[in-house]
Amino acid sequence: MEEKSGVLRLAKPKLRGLPGLLFSRLPFIVLMIVLQLLLMAGVYLRLSEYIPHFLALQSLFTLAMVFYLSTAEIHVANAALVSNLSEGVCIEGVNSIELTNCDLTANNTKCNGNATFLDAIMIYQSMSGDADSGTSSFTMTDGSLTSKSGHVFHVTNTNAVITLRNVRIVNEDGDGILLSVCADGWSGGSNTATLNAAAQVLTGAIKVGSDSELTLSLTEESSFAGSIDGSIVNASGASVSTGVGTVSVTLDSTSTWTLTGDSYVTAFNGDASCVISNGYTLYVNGVALTGVK
Repeated sequence: MEEKSGVLRLAKPKLRGLPGLLFSRLPFIVLMIVLQLLLMAGVYLRLSEYIPHFLALQSLFTLAMVFYLSTAEIHVANAALVSNLSEGVCIEGVNSIELTNCDLTANNTKCNGNATFLDAIMIYQSMSGDADSGTSSFTMTDGSLTSKSGHVFHVTNTNAVITLRNVRIVNEDGDGILLSVCADGWSGGSNTATLNAAAQVLTGAIKVGSDSELTLSLTEESSFAGSIDGSIVNASGASVSTGVGTVSVTLDSTSTWTLTGDSYVTAFNGDASCVISNGYTLYVNGVALTGVK
């Protein structure tokens, strides 16, 4: 894990196996050896007043090394997490983060790297070789997620699975975009996302680019008040997409979708009466869905 401007970031080491792992962590290993030698020297020379300092530094770098080695799966529980300037969570490639009963606040005010969007949670693949391609995973249960700037979730150039259960989502950005799945500053992969919501309240617009794909599932008395379309502009105001991609939405009998704008999907699975039109139309493959409330 790499800490950058408060962002929780995952990327697997490029070199494989034990030699690659040791090489990629060489600075930490060298520092640990140096601190151990200093500690031994302090004991040998009876420099007792310096030994606590050596022990404190050694503990600090041991903790840092543990976090840096945690490149595949991160599990955090009962924590308050705050990120300023950068994303709150950034997952690259076949890695995962799970938050349980955490309060995460992100204020992304600067696009990092090749990114052209501001967002609280970014899931992507850079194709730089430092992370294997595959399915990325973000799971959050209970707690809260506050996005002060940009999209709450942004998926690009990868396959991502987002799982939410009973998370209080607060979107303070004026555009009110819950999720965007679209092209960004990287290429070579697909823009594919699955959003599974259980016992979850979702609000805001979902944007799916013309070259992108989304599978949305609402279960266990979940509710979604929002729209789905493919009209997308990035943080600089440049148009990224004007048409919607492939979108499949599934609602169980206990969940509802209240439209806040005309919406466009490829497939709809569930009882149409679970859709509350609110004066708008849900189009399925270009045909208005009938039987809605």
